[in-house]
Amino acid sequence: MNDYPAVIRCADYATPPMAVVSAPPVLRLSREAAGVEIRNTVAVQTCGPRLIELRSRTTGVNSSIWRRSSDAAHADLAYNDAGRYFFCPLQEDLWIHWAHENPALILETQLQLYCRINGALTKIWAKRFRWRSGQCPATAKTLFKGNLTLRDEDEDKANNSGLSMVALDYNAAAAPGNLFANGCVTAEFSPYQLRVAVVSLSGTADPEYTYLYFDVQVHEIKLDWGENAAIPRGVPMSRPTAIRTACCARSRRYSRPCALARLHCSRTEPTPLRHLTWS
Repeated sequence: MNDYPAVIRCADYATPPMAVVSAPPVLRLSREAAGVEIRNTVAVQTCGPRLIELRSRTTGVNSSIWRRSSDAAHADLAYNDAGRYFFCPLQEDLWIHWAHENPALILETQLQLYCRINGALTKIWAKRFRWRSGQCPATAKTLFKGNLTLRDEDEDKANNSGLSMVALDYNAAAAPGNLFANGCVTAEFSPYQLRVAVVSLSGTADPEYTYLYFDVQVHEIKLDWGENAAIPRGVPMSRPTAIRTACCARSRRYSRPCALARLHCSRTEPTPLRHLTWS
């Protein structure tokens, strides 16, 4: 808790590209002997993601900063930096919007979600959008609620022309240490990096991906006293009890420093904590 929310360092979220780019076709040329000295000039076509943006259908708040993989390394992002978007999973609906450069060359778009687990950058989820040949749209979107198991192909097809198939690359049982068994992003592994990458029909992806960061941050933790009947038999009934309650007050997008308040209870008998809530 000494470094919460964690500072985002660019080097901690940089990895080799995940997109698979098909090789450009080999062009076979022939000419008469008189033209052997003539040089060929071949223009390499490029395609790729052009932006990525989060728009909350619940609060109306939009993300404001996205980056390219080819950009220079960004400075460290503190907890209240505008480049960090705050999101409450399962309670908030987000539209993920992105755009394509030269969409006619794009076969598939991939949304990829990364976080750091045990000190290592780990891809925990991907959603793949396969387009009909030559029908990839210039812009696209999908709804995201933080649920990593939701495919929602019918809604995606209704919102994106030219979409042929939607697939998820997520397996709760195979997730690192089964840490996402509930199939939802959590505050424990925040912040997250969300990327957009493409698979091309031909040509080169440029940039390799675009990305942004979002946070799932604890707003407050509440501890309430429960009933004595909930205390297991055999537990001593005379000892002072001290509890701590932590509160990290923040607005929708900007946080104030996390404050730790201590509450010392002078009760001489243990009373169970009835429930713990966080938001």
